[in-house]
Amino acid sequence: MHSMKKRIVSLTMVGALAAGFAVTPVQPVFADDPGTPAGNQEEQESQVNVQFPGLKADTGAYSIFISGLKKGNVVRAYLQHPGGEAKMIKEEAMTEDESLHDFQLTFGKNGDGDPLLSGDQLSVKVFADKDLESELTTSEQATYVDNIKNRPAKMTTDPASLVRDKEKQTVAVHFDKDYEAQEGDELKLTAYTKDGYKLEDNADNKASSKVSLSKHSMDLTITPVKGAAYYTVEFASKGTVVADLTQKLTIGADFSEATELVLDYGKTTVKPGEKVTPKVYLKNKDGDTLDVSDRATFSYDGDAIEEKGREKGGFTVKADKKYIGETIRVTAVDGTRAVTRTLTVKEDEQAASKTSIVLTINSKDMLVNEEKVIIDAPAVIKNSRTFVPLRAVTEAFGAKVSFDDATRVVTIELGKDVVKMPIGSKVYTVNGKSMTMDVAPYIQPGANRTMIPARFAAEPFGFTADFTKNTDGTVANVMFKN
Repeated sequence: MHSMKKRIVSLTMVGALAAGFAVTPVQPVFADDPGTPAGNQEEQESQVNVQFPGLKADTGAYSIFISGLKKGNVVRAYLQHPGGEAKMIKEEAMTEDESLHDFQLTFGKNGDGDPLLSGDQLSVKVFADKDLESELTTSEQATYVDNIKNRPAKMTTDPASLVRDKEKQTVAVHFDKDYEAQEGDELKLTAYTKDGYKLEDNADNKASSKVSLSKHSMDLTITPVKGAAYYTVEFASKGTVVADLTQKLTIGADFSEATELVLDYGKTTVKPGEKVTPKVYLKNKDGDTLDVSDRATFSYDGDAIEEKGREKGGFTVKADKKYIGETIRVTAVDGTRAVTRTLTVKEDEQAASKTSIVLTINSKDMLVNEEKVIIDAPAVIKNSRTFVPLRAVTEAFGAKVSFDDATRVVTIELGKDVVKMPIGSKVYTVNGKSMTMDVAPYIQPGANRTMIPARFAAEPFGFTADFTKNTDGTVANVMFKN
């Protein structure tokens, strides 16, 4: 491939971008011409230039002027919201040479499509041909900064979630004490599906609304609409949204009287150099769980933790083996609830040598070395056989579990052992050697978890499976040990 040094072109965006943004992606239409010959690419590099004129409110068609384009060149525009990934919003293939090309994007007026957010970045790339391998020009990203002078420094919502099927719920919105509401300041409330699609208003549902602000705190009254998985609460001034203030209200079970805050690492030991990430959630009286890892605060205690990488309860253990035997304590706090977990630094052999696991039939509570862990699929009795969730049990052993959707094969790796189990088949392999179980594993409906006869979850890895029984002779608990 022809190599060349990419030239950076500085871009400027002048004026306020208060208009909404609605862009329909264009399917590529490539010219028959193969494009600029490789030998002429360096020459064309010096000719291609991208210019961004100023934008203003309610702009309709917006032109980006590009000079020096040749037949076969491909132009792409990208938009990136703060914290998101850059997405292509338009692609155009040149059908003839043009000394100055008008590359147009379409902006909607207020209320039409998604609004531009403060911090949005717009960029253009020009490629030599449809292979998209050689860039003639890579533009710097031009950042849109709104002209809001009176912006809050902070916005919070209380509570941070809504209860499904509950009418007229009150959500308090608070701003920092220095914020004073101005004319044109408002809150925008929008409902979305679980896949991130905005719900539309209809006769039965009011999926979006706007509320004018008059003070630095106010209450919203919300009845979740049918089909909504979450709402966003956005601060806007004269139609311009301040992205970094947006709050998300998830819709789920009632956690107003949660019984427990859980900090779950899935184990009680860690290895030198290991990076660990926990699950942090509230559990209510019905057993429902709510992930609070984004809002909980964490504190760490222990010399064996690296300073970098401490986030959402996760951390990296120092690689030096001198820390073997040291303990690490992590405390999570969510509102008035707090929980602390202690983990011990051990080598692989030590960590694996003392593992004991206890599951209770039809219960989502699992004990790993006497510490309770919540699992999403309980052990069950089916056709007089005891089945356990394969991933939960083997990961508690310390194994790595993966699932191939195409072949429907579960792969479990522990140390030097590799076990492959096809769903629905009694034949499985241990380190390449075929073995047979008397009952095939299956996928549990609802939980979408692989269930396997208890004995075959243990024996391939050198564990034993024992059972305790109820007075009527049915299995009460399954216990795994090595």
